[in-house]
Amino acid sequence: CWCAMKICFVTESFYPEIDGGAVHSRLLAETIHDAGHEVLVVTRRPKRSYPPYEVISDCPVLRVGLDDRYGMLGRYLGMLTILPPLIKRRRQYDTVLVAAPRILGAPVVVLMKLLGKKCVIKPDSCGEMDGSYALNTLALGGLKAALAKTYFSIRNFILKRADAYVAISSVISNEICNMGIDVRR
Repeated sequence: CWCAMKICFVTESFYPEIDGGAVHSRLLAETIHDAGHEVLVVTRRPKRSYPPYEVISDCPVLRVGLDDRYGMLGRYLGMLTILPPLIKRRRQYDTVLVAAPRILGAPVVVLMKLLGKKCVIKPDSCGEMDGSYALNTLALGGLKAALAKTYFSIRNFILKRADAYVAISSVISNEICNMGIDVRR
């Protein structure tokens, strides 16, 4: 028996943004929709000119959170703004796919556990799962370095509770496995 899936994409960026993650998320959402599955996209609203809701390629897209005027603070506060629409629309999906889980991954994994939904993590770049993308580029010293490492330890503890992982390269697959996540997941 073939059953259509109901999938919610949670992503940091989505069309009309044109970065690699946004383009990949759009193409993946369209492909899954075209295969006969229901798709809902919940993403950040980086520009006030982007509508909070629209339909793109027959996929409803909901944009939430603070725009880019608020910088990284706005992105991290997005952890809080992503949860209410996921709770409100919980009957519209069975599985959540979190693309680029740097910031949004941990709160979504926790919420999906509470809602009894499946959660799939898809890192979009190297170093995203272990936090080295940030730790290697930030000029951190002393207390800041300790706080960043503590944050990534807690975040990664939560990310390891996802139901499954999708790797877009062998390097990312190795990074996921090096975190102690079973290759079968």
